[in-house]
Order: sequence, then C-alpha cells, then structure tokens
Amino acid sequence: MNLTVYPRYFVTPVTGAEADRKSEGDEEVVDLYAMYMNRFAKRESWAFQDRVLATAMRLFGTDFRKWLDLQRDNPKLLGLNQEFLNDTLRFIEGGVRQVSYLSWIEIMNELGDGTPLPPRSQSTSLRPFGMKETAQVLQAWCRRPRGLDDLVCSLNAFFGSRRHIAQSQNP
Repeated sequence: MNLTVYPRYFVTPVTGAEADRKSEGDEEVVDLYAMYMNRFAKRESWAFQDRVLATAMRLFGTDFRKWLDLQRDNPKLLGLNQEFLNDTLRFIEGGVRQVSYLSWIEIMNELGDGTPLPPRSQSTSLRPFGMKETAQVLQAWCRRPRGLDDLVCSLNAFFGSRRHIAQSQNP
C-alpha cells in the first residue's frame, strides 16, 4: 500500500500511485482552516460543517481504526507529533486537551524543517482507542464543547500545510 505523507508526517493511503508521495497539504483542509481562521466566515453554517465532515470522512476513511493503525505503523510519526494524536484521541473520548492546538502546531516536527526526529525508543505509543467507525468518531468529536472547532484545527495539524506556508496565507 502506498501512502500520502503530509507535512507533519501523518499519512493516508493513496490509490493508483506507484510509490509513496509527499503532500504540501490537502487543499480542502487548507481552505477550510483559512475559512475557520477568518472571523467573518460563517463557521456555524451547515454548508461549512458539512464540508468539514465530508473532508474528515475522505481523509480518515470509513474505518478510523485503520487510519490509526497506519499512524501506529508509521516510523516517522514520533515524539510530539504522536503526542498530539494521543491528545486528540483523549479529547474525542471526553478528556481535556493537555496543550492548546496553537501550541501543538508550533512544536510538532514538519517535513523539511531540519528538526531531528527522536529515536523510536524515545517515542510514546498510541493510546488505546475504542471506536472503530469514522462516523462514530466524528459524532463523538463534534458532541464535545467546541468539538467542531477542534476537528477543524486537528484536520489542519494532520493534513494541512506547513507552518510557514499556513502563516503566510493567514496574516
């Protein structure tokens, strides 16, 4: 199976490709995040929410556990990037985020940022997660206070563009 590798090392399966490919960020995620950051955008509209959910379903696939297994088996997903995923899973299951999204996005490793990756032995493992179906995960996520906000920001962390690109697009 070939993968698309996003700027913060999260991956999704890619069909029809002969090899893994690097992505500068999913265009729909980048667009949704820019709309989210624009305080004049209609973030509460059903049209925006529907786009967010459809994008999440496309990127996670219908079986969220398979997507988690891809991350668990990903030798590049280490350290703080893996901790962000654990923090996200904790949030979905009803816990409190340990660190704010804006702090996470600043400290996670990115492709080509020159930050050395920690050895696998220094990395934490992914926490157990009970939900399998992506639709069930998204329902639980969006039921949380500010859950849709967290989903948009998490999609950006998983699949969005690199920091310097995102910041230049969102002054």
